[in-house]
Amino acid sequence: MFKEITINGLRGLKALSIKEFGTVNLIVGKNNSGKTSILESLFLATNPGNPELPIRINQFRNIKEIDEKSWRLLFCRQPHMSEIEIVATLTSPSETRRLTIKPYRSSVDQNQSMRDAFSSEAMTQINGLSLECDYQTRHTKKKTSSWIMTKGGQIEKKLSEPEIILKAFYLTPNLERHALGTLLNEIQIRKEISKVVEVLAAIEPSINDIYLGIDGTVLVDIGHDRLIPLGAMGAGLIKVLAVISAMTTFKNGIVLIDEIENGLHHSSQLTLFKAILEASERFKVQVFATTHSIESLSALKSAYQERRTNASLRLYRIEKKAQSFRVVDYRFETLAAAIENSWEIR
Repeated sequence: MFKEITINGLRGLKALSIKEFGTVNLIVGKNNSGKTSILESLFLATNPGNPELPIRINQFRNIKEIDEKSWRLLFCRQPHMSEIEIVATLTSPSETRRLTIKPYRSSVDQNQSMRDAFSSEAMTQINGLSLECDYQTRHTKKKTSSWIMTKGGQIEKKLSEPEIILKAFYLTPNLERHALGTLLNEIQIRKEISKVVEVLAAIEPSINDIYLGIDGTVLVDIGHDRLIPLGAMGAGLIKVLAVISAMTTFKNGIVLIDEIENGLHHSSQLTLFKAILEASERFKVQVFATTHSIESLSALKSAYQERRTNASLRLYRIEKKAQSFRVVDYRFETLAAAIENSWEIR
């Protein structure tokens, strides 16, 4: 699980640190304040030896091309786009990992070494990335390197094995329906649908079972003589099921949810957060989510007050002024007081 993270140079984040993560972490802030970039940094830190992850975080934003422009979009607007640095501290297992990502510049003299090629500031054409990570535990230190580049229309890469790969799943509004079918199919194969039903039944007692139809439609048994589509019970339950399925599949791992309120009526948000709190404790999952919605904050507060789980709750407001960032950390008691007194905390 993550304890804290420091981000330098990813997209618009010139420098930002967040400490003392909880079990369920909600990140709020205005547009372009770096909320999604924080989720992406956490995702990169789950497996720093995999150079395909920077491509994936672009794809999460619907940037499908892998070219000069897409590589550049990863870097903060610095004079030379020198590097990205992400330092993450883990609690279980105890470890600090420092990931450095540099642009690979293709017009390099053939006599240069690969390492010099990755770090050269004199070149302008970016054809890939190098990734280096230092891992440090109480007893050991380890350094790994990997890279990825485009060459002749093909992608070449070198992967490295980190000390620990954190299981992680990144969920965006665009991926929800596709991800739901994939996740449920995997859960069915592992014969673990009952675990998902148990969580949903704690929130919606009428649900007795879940089935995945041959066309990908999710069907539920609510005691009638026929199964009914889950969507008939409201769009909110589709989102709830997608999130819970991710948490079931990635138990003892990390689930990252961008724009958690997207497509969800405010009346359904309490159901969602009750399910998240239930599943986070049941499956030992750490959750990070972004939102713009005050209804989301109120729903999370109400869900936490109702369920009173052992899950620790954190809210982080990201404030941006010019190119600097400030993080305001709310614990549950402060969050509850802020909402009850109508303080502006988004």
